[in-house]
Amino acid sequence: MASMGLDFKPPKTSDEKAWEIVAKLWEVGVTFHSCGCGGPGYRPRDPRAYRKFLQETLASYHETLRRWIEGTPRNPREATDQREAIASWRERIARIEHVLTEHND
Repeated sequence: MASMGLDFKPPKTSDEKAWEIVAKLWEVGVTFHSCGCGGPGYRPRDPRAYRKFLQETLASYHETLRRWIEGTPRNPREATDQREAIASWRERIARIEHVLTEHND
């Protein structure tokens, strides 16, 4: 059991391939926690779509990391938040890069 978020729409129980993709999404930290305003969000349905999704997500994560690195904290608390955010985004990037290099689906 994993907390995929309230916006997660599970595949049919019998759809083993879709469940494999869901497990892979969980492994790299992709979940469906949001306000629900945009619906359940996109979930790749096959290995090729999963790889493309990871590549697009990786590019987005790199952009977010860049913005955090370029930010200028105004006080010690913001500096701590910035360091924590940078570490978190680097860890997310490393997970996806590992999957993309190790698992050439």
